[in-house]
Amino acid sequence: MYSLNDVGFDELVTIEDSRGTITVGEVDKEIRFNPKRIFFVRPQSDEQVRGGHAHRISWQMLIVVKGTCVVTLDDGENRQDTILKSSKIALTIPPGLWSSQVYKTKDTLIMVASDMVFDESDYIRDYQSFKDFRKIEN
Repeated sequence: MYSLNDVGFDELVTIEDSRGTITVGEVDKEIRFNPKRIFFVRPQSDEQVRGGHAHRISWQMLIVVKGTCVVTLDDGENRQDTILKSSKIALTIPPGLWSSQVYKTKDTLIMVASDMVFDESDYIRDYQSFKDFRKIEN
C-alpha cells in the first residue's frame, strides 16, 4: 500500500520565448502514468473545500492552471499539506491516499488527470471506510 512518501512532485518542462510560454509533461517522464481521463475543477466560492475521498486503484495528477490550491494528503496515519500555485508543478497521488483540497479563491482552476475512466466503485468517500481499507486501527 502506498504512503505519503510515494507522492510525486514533478517539474514540468517549461519553454519561454518572445511568443510566450509552453509547459509540457510527457508520459513516462514527468507524467508517471498513462492518462485515460482529464477533468477540470473550479470552486463556487473562495476557500471552497473539495475532494474528501480516496481512490482504491486509480492514480491522479493535479496541476493548478490558475490560482492557489492547498492539497491535504492523508495515509491514515500521517497528513501532509502541499500548496499548488504554479502550472509548472504536477502533484501525483497514488491510490489509497485520502485527498482534500482548499481552493483559495473562486477563480482557482485545477486540472486533474487519472489513469482510468470514471468508476464510482473506485472511490472511498467515508473516512472510516478509508481507514478500514488501509487497515488502520481507530
